[in-house]
Amino acid sequence: MLIFKGNNPILKGMIIPLSLLMIINFGYGGFLAFSRPKHIQTTTEAYNQQAPQVVQSELKKALTDNKNYTTLKPIWAILIVVSVGLFFFFTKEYYKGLSLGLMILFIGFLMIDSLLHNRLKPYLNTLQELLFNQ
Repeated sequence: MLIFKGNNPILKGMIIPLSLLMIINFGYGGFLAFSRPKHIQTTTEAYNQQAPQVVQSELKKALTDNKNYTTLKPIWAILIVVSVGLFFFFTKEYYKGLSLGLMILFIGFLMIDSLLHNRLKPYLNTLQELLFNQ
């Protein structure tokens, strides 16, 4: 609220990207918090009944996620560089704030994807070992 009352156009320009980052973080974090425990339970039950099929299914999903994370990291990096370039290109302070906000947004996305990708790697290795040992 204080940002809207103040006269700092850089902060006003950063509101939209930072709000978007917060909404996405809370939304996706909430989704993971509520869906993952149920997914673990259903996967464990299915594994106890049909282990080879469940391992192949989970491996396919994990490989797809691995490919997506690997593809998205350079895209976020390029968008960060573009945002930095736009900051130096723009002359109006509102647009400078918007480019700073976008830079923070893309850094946030890069961090989220990097953390999730690093979390996926041990799971992917375990699935590959399970499939190899069967």
